[in-house]
Amino acid sequence: MKKSNKIFIGFLILLPTMMVIFNLLLQVQYAQGKLTPRSREVPRGITRQLKPFRHLVFDGKVISHFSNNPYRYEVKRFELEIGQQFPPHLSMDARVSDFIRERYSGDTLFVWYEIGRLRDRADLLSYDDRLLKLYAPSLESFTSRRAIVEIPVVKQQIPLKVMEDHSRSVTFTKMELPALSIYNQNSYVNLSRYMKVDSLWYEAQGPSAYYFNTPHQFGKVVQGGVDSRTNINISGDAAYIQSLLNKQ
Repeated sequence: MKKSNKIFIGFLILLPTMMVIFNLLLQVQYAQGKLTPRSREVPRGITRQLKPFRHLVFDGKVISHFSNNPYRYEVKRFELEIGQQFPPHLSMDARVSDFIRERYSGDTLFVWYEIGRLRDRADLLSYDDRLLKLYAPSLESFTSRRAIVEIPVVKQQIPLKVMEDHSRSVTFTKMELPALSIYNQNSYVNLSRYMKVDSLWYEAQGPSAYYFNTPHQFGKVVQGGVDSRTNINISGDAAYIQSLLNKQ
């Protein structure tokens, strides 16, 4: 028998033994707590308290600092809930807490993602998007840029101004407030499920879209300047659509 064949046969005999030994070593490491199986890792939510603010700006483009020339990438998801029962705070997954930045300028709060290492970028991309949520008792204005925004609840006694700038999508689920004004620039805005608003004013610029779903209760609807490239879709019966048109 050739020497090479003998070596190959010996390797095949030793391979199962080596795998058993390796597995035993891993079990020892787990028992000593030096290794944690990924399946046992449970994401831990943490809370970051915020100072009072009246205006909010969220930028969904992650700022990367791998060189002297920072660049932006990766549109991120952001959730917002507004109601008197909520003290101002951020709720986030502990894995991304080091990447969340906030800055105050007067009564305006700015929130964004920022990373400084190439490894952080890979980690951030691997996580679920639903990692960051902000709560506020009330807001006078909200601006989002290059983001995917979900707003499950807005309930307040003062008007709200919303500006969407190149956001991939913005979904309002339930709103109760006296007046809502929306400026939409190259974004998709979905008014879903339940809106109770005394006065709605909306405007659009560029290839934008509005989607009105039923049921809604608008005391008055005013359409501002709307670009010819804007798509407006109203889901409902003929009487409902006519009632909205009559309120223009």
